[in-house]
Amino acid sequence: MNKNLILCLFLLIGVLLPSCTKEEFVNPYQSTVEHKEGKVYLRFVMPFVLRDVHSGTLANKWCKYHLISQTSAEVITSELRMTPEGVDKTRVEMQISGDTPNLNGKYVLSIPTFWENRYNDMETRSSDEDTNVARYTVEVENNEVTSVEEAYIMTGFEAGCGTEEDPYQITSADDFEILLYNLYKDDTDAAGVYFIQTADFSWNDIEESTSTGMNKIESFAGIYNGNGHVIDDISYYGANSDSYSNVGLFTELKNGAVVKNLSLDNVSFRNVYQNCGSVAGFASGSVSIENVTVSGSMSFDNFGDNIGALLGSANGGTVRISNITNNMSIVGAGSNVAGAVGYVENATLEVENFIVNTTQFSVDANNNVGSVVGKITNSNFTIQDVNINRIMPEQDKDLRIICANTYNVGGAVGVIEGTSQGSFTNVAIRTSVGSDASDYAGSCIGGLIGRCKKNVTLEICDSKVSGNIKGYSYVGGFIGIIEGEGKDVETIKFSGKNTIQPEESSYVAVSGTELVGGIIGSAVDICFNIENPIVTNTNVSG
Repeated sequence: MNKNLILCLFLLIGVLLPSCTKEEFVNPYQSTVEHKEGKVYLRFVMPFVLRDVHSGTLANKWCKYHLISQTSAEVITSELRMTPEGVDKTRVEMQISGDTPNLNGKYVLSIPTFWENRYNDMETRSSDEDTNVARYTVEVENNEVTSVEEAYIMTGFEAGCGTEEDPYQITSADDFEILLYNLYKDDTDAAGVYFIQTADFSWNDIEESTSTGMNKIESFAGIYNGNGHVIDDISYYGANSDSYSNVGLFTELKNGAVVKNLSLDNVSFRNVYQNCGSVAGFASGSVSIENVTVSGSMSFDNFGDNIGALLGSANGGTVRISNITNNMSIVGAGSNVAGAVGYVENATLEVENFIVNTTQFSVDANNNVGSVVGKITNSNFTIQDVNINRIMPEQDKDLRIICANTYNVGGAVGVIEGTSQGSFTNVAIRTSVGSDASDYAGSCIGGLIGRCKKNVTLEICDSKVSGNIKGYSYVGGFIGIIEGEGKDVETIKFSGKNTIQPEESSYVAVSGTELVGGIIGSAVDICFNIENPIVTNTNVSG
């Protein structure tokens, strides 16, 4: 056949047949982002029927939603509306905060709605038209929805529907066990689901299957409102092994989690290997602990790292801790140990209104010890309105209150390192801070901060120290040692009224053997900015 004829045939076929354009392979979720009237909207189609939308009950009505990332620290709360898309789909229009949203990764979408309950392994309510929470896992790539799947449905609760207006009710230890069961079944860790406690109960009433105690704890990403009630007698007994890690009321608080208005009484944890806190062993993403009281004890046989009365450790996101009363004693632990969070890394920490006003409080470990945080690395933080009020008269000045066997002890924070920036405002340390080591091991002791290392920027405002600050070397009334490394220069600003002086019957002194200062024990490569004089009325020896 003539080659020119063949070429003409191919060209003719190309004209007659429809071309394969990009539009033919559109995203089945029809995902679009639009800027309209100063707001940003994400629109897509879900391959599911929501009965109340298709029946008209909620069709085209704006309602609140939560979009909680499972791959970052992002939490979005705004409004959406839904309309029927044919007979078997639902169109969703979501307002998104920010002028230029950048949605990527896996999210949990939580929407208050009505629907027919689906049954899982546990018995559920017989009513099929109660308000509930529709939950979906949504995958997004560069603001385009690429997958939508139905998420696990909570079951077994006698009252409540999991919405903010009508949360699931935790009326007893049995209900909390149902919550733990649902968390075990739910890959999203109850993200966007609300719970409220309506009565006090004891952890001892939750059935256990092993001798360690808290074998049933699970990760949590929902909102738990204790409603002013108590969970008491929480206990755990571990050993010096990695399998005894991540211990608390919950194993881990995940992005979007809130625990508030709750008292955890008579906590008894012993020998947790790593990551231990009354509320949770570990936190990832943006989480909040609000209006919580803890009491009891944590004891260790000279091991146990990342130990906090509230959280063991936190990595990533923003951790908000507010309105806390701590009546907890921690004794014999290893590294990174504190009255709030043991270790904070690559995160933003916000602590406000943290109170100790009892003789039961103490934090006693090997190193990196503080009343608020044991160790901060590469993080931003604000610590304000802290009152550590366990005043020591002279006869009790050597009691181990905030104390380490070796180094890095601070009245508020043991050690701050890496590229970190933060502030201390209205922080009062009214107790003893120190190390009992009789050589260089007992170094870096400060009334507020034990050690600042590398590229740290701080502001200290309206804070006070009133206690016995004691160590071997690098001992300071406010900061034990500040050490830059080469070109990294640290900047410390003192503003407002900062004092080191006695209050009531407190014994106040700063003592050591080498490198002892009334304000700072030692400083290398540092810039100071002292706006107002620091008031000192204390004995300094060393």
